[in-house]
Amino acid sequence: MAGYDANQITIAAIVIAVVFGAGLLYWGNRFKSMRRTTIIAYGLVGGAILVAAGLVVNHSAGLPAVILIAAIVVAGAGLFVLAGATPAALGLLADISERFPADRGAIMGLYSVFLAIGQIIGSLIGGFAADWRGIDGMLVATAGLLAIAFIPLSRLRAQEHEIDAGAPAGQPGSATA
Repeated sequence: MAGYDANQITIAAIVIAVVFGAGLLYWGNRFKSMRRTTIIAYGLVGGAILVAAGLVVNHSAGLPAVILIAAIVVAGAGLFVLAGATPAALGLLADISERFPADRGAIMGLYSVFLAIGQIIGSLIGGFAADWRGIDGMLVATAGLLAIAFIPLSRLRAQEHEIDAGAPAGQPGSATA
């Protein structure tokens, strides 16, 4: 809605990749001091912040430049925090599969299948949301999916001690934060 040209979008995509990559590195190194589910929860909150800032950016036409810049910085911070959910979720999956070495391949195969199913469902939801309200619709749908993600996360968090039961105290994955 703000009418960005191709060069602005390309530069933004590069900056997004750098911020996301930095977030992956930062949060990926927090496994020793934080529970994976805590990092995932932070990531979901970061995603919500990113969505809110995205709505502001999408409607920034006519607003003072300082508001646009502030929204972009907030969106970048949200993306940085959101990036932590990826390595934390994969680390949690690795912890689970370590307890079942004979079935590790099957577990990872199921992960791939469920990832693909999630991508398909997300694309369908995104398509309907875009038809409904364009970028705003996709952002609102994203916020809804982020909120729904807290449900399985709370169940994972309640059972995380069982996943880490085989890890001695002080080992990666056994943090209590």
